[in-house]
Amino acid sequence: MYVYYSNIVALSSARFIGGALVNDLRIKDNNNNSHQSHGILNDLGWEIYPQGLYNLITHIMKQWGKDIPIFITENGIADKSDKYRAPFIVSHLRQIRQAMDNGANIIGYLHWSFMDNYEWFDHYRPEAKFGLFQVDRDDNDLNLRRKITKGAEAYKLIIKESVNQSREGAVTDSAILKAEHLFGSFSADGLNMSTPK
Repeated sequence: MYVYYSNIVALSSARFIGGALVNDLRIKDNNNNSHQSHGILNDLGWEIYPQGLYNLITHIMKQWGKDIPIFITENGIADKSDKYRAPFIVSHLRQIRQAMDNGANIIGYLHWSFMDNYEWFDHYRPEAKFGLFQVDRDDNDLNLRRKITKGAEAYKLIIKESVNQSREGAVTDSAILKAEHLFGSFSADGLNMSTPK
């Protein structure tokens, strides 16, 4: 999100908010300029910034100590064509592994979402597909066929390799490296995406 000063908000009874925000970073102002520089965006115009997850984990550790258990939920990406989901998962799990190497007590990770779902703000719009399995809502016989995504394949590979390499089942560096090789990843700052080799 981009938060900016707004005369309208400042003059209203809600001036304590401190500003207005733009959720879709593809939106331009009247001069056809973006509000801020950013990296690669998902289909809803949200910035992809894997390092943000690491930064948040380290902030939690500084605030409440290294022993605080952290369970990451709803880490996902809106990606109707399944172009970014696998690299997104790989690069975010890399940031989690890095935080664990620095002492974070990560007790779990849940990707958002298992299947494409109803998003309150975006409904069933194709751009709001977050699922590891895509749901075909245009299926004429109403079976709502599901299709596995590359993101699910990358996630499955990382889980399988990590379980084989670690008794605790914690994500391993070699599992992430293998997934990066097969599926690609984002740079920590989200400015670049590597392609599978």
